[in-house]
Amino acid sequence: MSAPAIVVTIGPTGEVTVSVEGVAGPGCQALTRPLEAALGVTRQHTRTPEYYRTATPSAGHVRLDSA
Repeated sequence: MSAPAIVVTIGPTGEVTVSVEGVAGPGCQALTRPLEAALGVTRQHTRTPEYYRTATPSAGHVRLDSA
């Protein structure tokens, strides 16, 4: 999976669309929550197929305990 990216698109009427690329599962919502709060009222949430994929831990988040 590619590096996470938040894509913000501002339409000609000022409508803002925020989407996340490179994050599987509901983790995308945690990434966009502060941005959504700063922008104001959220009118619609659309879940992409990536949202329904199982998130896999990255090397930076794996904890190994010695026996």
